[in-house]
Amino acid sequence: MQGLNLITAILPHPIHGRLTEFPLLMVNKQINVEGVRYDLVWRDGSLAYYRPVTIH
Repeated sequence: MQGLNLITAILPHPIHGRLTEFPLLMVNKQINVEGVRYDLVWRDGSLAYYRPVTIH
């Protein structure tokens, strides 16, 4: 059994813009974190950068 390869999602906070990290098992085009929808902007290896789209 191989080890788990986590993806680190880089998420800017939708209000103050500070970058945060969020572990993912796989990359998706869209994710929802704490009521905020994010779209995938780019991925490089185990890093994926998302931008906020809406605040719910």
